[in-house]
Amino acid sequence: MKTYKQIGILLSIITLLLSCKKDNTATLNSKLIEVGYTSIPLDDDTNFNVNIEFKSINNKPYLHFFNDNNFSIYIYDLQTNALKKKISLEKEGPNGINLGGNLSPSYYIHNLDSIFITGQRDHYLINGDGNVLIHNRFKANVGEGISEGQILLSLSKATYFKNNQLHTGITTYFTKTAPNLLATLPITMDSVITTYLKEDEIVYNYEEINKLKQETLKEGMIVVMGLSFNRHEDNIYATTPISDTVYVYKDEKLIDKIFTGNDAVKLADNRSYFDQFKRSKYKNEQRPTYTNLFLDISDDQNYMFRILNKGASEVIVNQNNNQEEREQKGLALAVVNLDTKDITYLDLPDNINLYSGFVYNKQLYFKLKDQVIENEIQYIIFKVETLYEK
Repeated sequence: MKTYKQIGILLSIITLLLSCKKDNTATLNSKLIEVGYTSIPLDDDTNFNVNIEFKSINNKPYLHFFNDNNFSIYIYDLQTNALKKKISLEKEGPNGINLGGNLSPSYYIHNLDSIFITGQRDHYLINGDGNVLIHNRFKANVGEGISEGQILLSLSKATYFKNNQLHTGITTYFTKTAPNLLATLPITMDSVITTYLKEDEIVYNYEEINKLKQETLKEGMIVVMGLSFNRHEDNIYATTPISDTVYVYKDEKLIDKIFTGNDAVKLADNRSYFDQFKRSKYKNEQRPTYTNLFLDISDDQNYMFRILNKGASEVIVNQNNNQEEREQKGLALAVVNLDTKDITYLDLPDNINLYSGFVYNKQLYFKLKDQVIENEIQYIIFKVETLYEK
């Protein structure tokens, strides 16, 4: 009897401990609150659907984009919404930028007077006047066992420049195993010092992905698994649209995994993700995917945000007009406290661009979807009065 009594006490203690275990999904006291709109003016050469990005330079907020129409980089001061700098690039001559057939370059703004640009093969460092300071191509033997024809630079949100080295994304072709996604290069950009973060580290079931790539290739399409990157100082945040885990790398090593999932949300699997790109009409339910990852990290707050597209219903036939339709399920915003790892999900309005999003001055900015005015880019601004219950 004494033994059974001891076991009973032990089970009671375990039950109590389990009941006290903290759930990592926090509860909001309030929803997103719309606080206003802002816009930046555009010239006659610029389409308002241009791909615009947020960038903090020396703790000042800027918006920037590349204009295909006039081969120029535009940089706006977000505090005044005024055009800070327009860098008109040349296509020929000593300051010519060769994109190798690409309409737009991949570029990274280190500061207002140092900008890295790459086309398909040529890599450049230019100053704020568009003058070429460095121009190189990869050597025949790039390094790390990679030849020149196997690799392209991808100057993404993972890119930064430190200690005379460029840390950036890469695209590697014709590899028998999962390719590395990030690399460290000398400032000359003619070789690779080291590569890291293999794709199968963040892509689930990489072998299945390769098979799905071949299937879509037979339909005449090139479809790859989307990758999302962002960075704060030396920390690189990496994930995919169908992963509820964000992987954090520093000094070329994995240092953390951050869960952003929700038990109520079943993300698309590899098959359903690839099916949505099929040219043949794919009529099944479109499963949820993440579309953007952005950060707000400072001395007094450390948050990560991910936009979630909740997907759409299977195709149905509207009996009134006999047209095939889907019911969109809306958008949500996953908010992760990077200190506590608590997660909160907020409903987002349908009138935002689901691939936009950044934080400035504790407010969330989203590009307006389907805007009517064409001579400016419009943003909706939100705040969250209280992120978590105290």
